[in-house]
Order: sequence, then structure tokens, then C-alpha cells
Amino acid sequence: MKRFWITLLFALAATGAVQAQYDMLVLNPDARSSGMGGVAMTGIGSSHAIFGNASAALFSRIPYQISSTYSGHDGGNYYAVSGYGRLGGRSVLEAGWRMFDYRGGSDMAFDASYSRFVIPTVALGITARYVRYNPDASSSNHALAVDLSASSRLPLPALPENSALLLGAKLANLGGYLNRSVDGQHLLPVNLQVGAALDWWILDSHELTLAADYGYYFTPGVVSGSEISVGVEYNLMQLVQFRGGYHVGQRSRYYPNYGSVGVGLRFMHVRLDLSYLFASRSSLLHNAYSLSFGLDF
Repeated sequence: MKRFWITLLFALAATGAVQAQYDMLVLNPDARSSGMGGVAMTGIGSSHAIFGNASAALFSRIPYQISSTYSGHDGGNYYAVSGYGRLGGRSVLEAGWRMFDYRGGSDMAFDASYSRFVIPTVALGITARYVRYNPDASSSNHALAVDLSASSRLPLPALPENSALLLGAKLANLGGYLNRSVDGQHLLPVNLQVGAALDWWILDSHELTLAADYGYYFTPGVVSGSEISVGVEYNLMQLVQFRGGYHVGQRSRYYPNYGSVGVGLRFMHVRLDLSYLFASRSSLLHNAYSLSFGLDF
């Protein structure tokens, strides 16, 4: 356990800066998520769960995970590092760091989360977040926020063993800026997201996951509107994963339309995921791609 947290802190310190003209509080950096159209509410088994649904990490069979991600597109680059560690069998601690460094400014956020089972099939989580927003070299804005998350895994006896219905929800970015407001607003982009997924083990060596998320951003004067993500993943022998998805949003600045494809590899304790987004030339996510690397302990 001690070795895990030392490794995580080293990774957080060693990861470089990021450049992107896209709000990191809206975009999930996880390549598995982006390869499935951005679904994140039921994405179990990912150490980037803290950026989606933190409570979902409790349903992973891996005790400790660390992941890092690089995302790039026409506007710049985006780096993220996160990980989690179990505390006994009923709770988990998570930490994550993200940063943008785009033309004229930079943004950074640090997250810490605690999640716990309330019953064997339901988990609740709370995430605290510090945000630094630098729109230019001469100014710096700071914010604090809290996320509340919930996850559930319901076995499906009518389907093959280990098949389950996964449910997730999150109320995110409850907070605001502490000093000078951003664009005249003191509020963060508060949003509510819900999701469901069918995890279907067709045979012992063939797993199919079908997932969908719905999100609504409802902060007046900052951003408002809906988004829908749908995605599919085929897992062959727990070694190779093939993914696809589509994302629909009402406003191109915060949640543009795009299609996505992705692939994942698992070997021993190493995970590698790659995704690519298909968006219009006018979109901030045109030519966007993500590469995630992780270690399981």
C-alpha cells in the first residue's frame, strides 16, 4: 500500500503541462471513455474513474491502479494522472491531477475522492476539487468544488455468469471561484449526469459492454444544455478491446458532436488504451486523440 501511494505521488509530480482550448471540467481524459463516445458513469475498472464517476472504482477487481493520459487535438494538448487504492474491502481513496496550457493561458485541477459501499451492490462517493484558471499570464483565478457520485452493479441471473446491469450518477462542480470571477461569473459548470450499461459475458472469453450517458449542464450564465453519449466495447479474452461510440451535444463549445473509435490492450499488469475522435473542422475536438497508459497492482 505504501509503495502504491509513493508511486502515485511521483507520477503526479513528473507529469508535464497541457495545452488545450477545451474545459477540463467537461472533457474526460480517459481514452477508454472517449473511445466509447464519452460514456463515463459506469466505466468500472479505470483508475481515471475520479474524472467520471469516482464511486465506480469500488466495483473494479483490481486493488490498486495508476493511469496517465495524453490527449491532443488541433487546439493543443492535455495531460492527466490519477490512481486509486482500496482501504479494506468497503472503501477506496482516489487522487487525480489535470492541466491545460493553451495559447495565452493555462488551467489546472487537483481532485481527491473517498468512496464507500453502503450495501454490496451500491456505492457512494464524494470528490473535492481545487481549480486554478489562468486566462492569461497576468491573472489567476482559484475555485473549490465538490462532486457527489453513486454507482450500482446488479447481477443478471438470466444471462451468463458475471453479466450485470451497471448504473451510475453524478452531480458535479458544486462550488465557485474564490477571487476574481471568470467572464463575470463566480459559478463553475454544474452538471448532472446519469448512465446505464449492460455488461454481457457472452462466453468466458467474449465480453460485450453497451453503455449510454445523459448529462445536463444547468449553470445560468455559464453554460446550459444537454449531452448524450452512447458506446460499445468488445473485450476478447481480457487481452484486446475494440470500442466505438457517438456523442451528441447542444453547444459546440462545451459538448460538441463527434464519433469515436478506440482500442485497448491488457498484458499482465500493464494497460494501454487509444482513442480517436471524428469531429467537424470547426469543432474544438477536430483530430482529437487520447493515449492512456496504466499499471495494475
